[in-house]
Amino acid sequence: MFGIPLNYQKAIDIIQEEKTMLHDIGRINYFNGTEKCQRFFINIAGLGFESVVVKRTNVQKDKGKSGKAIYFYNLLMSLISYKNTNAEIVIDGNKTEANIFSLNVGNGRYCGGGMRQTPFAVPDDGILDVTIIKGMGKIEIILNLKILYNGTILDHPKVDGYKCKNIIVRSDSLLYVEADGESLGHTPAEFSIIPSCINIVYGTKIIQ
Repeated sequence: MFGIPLNYQKAIDIIQEEKTMLHDIGRINYFNGTEKCQRFFINIAGLGFESVVVKRTNVQKDKGKSGKAIYFYNLLMSLISYKNTNAEIVIDGNKTEANIFSLNVGNGRYCGGGMRQTPFAVPDDGILDVTIIKGMGKIEIILNLKILYNGTILDHPKVDGYKCKNIIVRSDSLLYVEADGESLGHTPAEFSIIPSCINIVYGTKIIQ
């Protein structure tokens, strides 16, 4: 997202240029059992199907496996047992209800080895981008996998996109939460934004 190459020397060259920008930070309040917890994220957090895939992937990473193929494999395998969940969602005070497949809250645009679930997020605008996939069945998800990667996810009729500063999610059954690829706890969960919170180095600043 910020034009930092994987080549070590080229990355060092960019660091030496000392170009920095102030980046927003996301905050999550969630539960782990009966304990109320709080964590922060810089890129993308999610709940629902995304958290199931992340948990499977992290187990395999602990065994030494890695790469985009692992994430894609776990995405397909997780579809076998996953079920959509009814949830109450409050976005900047406005309440709605949905049978959701997944919900992603983005400060950045990319996750999971190239997925673009919040394709228009801007990391220094003081706003969270929210993408909610509603009521999709397993076959429908498989047929539409390409929209997770090509940036057109918000064009699908069963996908809603929002921009907000606060979102609260309560669900009939527990929805598990992940942030920046780390498995956390479960709903009820609240996501909020802390503007201009941390300095980051960049090579190519994203188009706003």
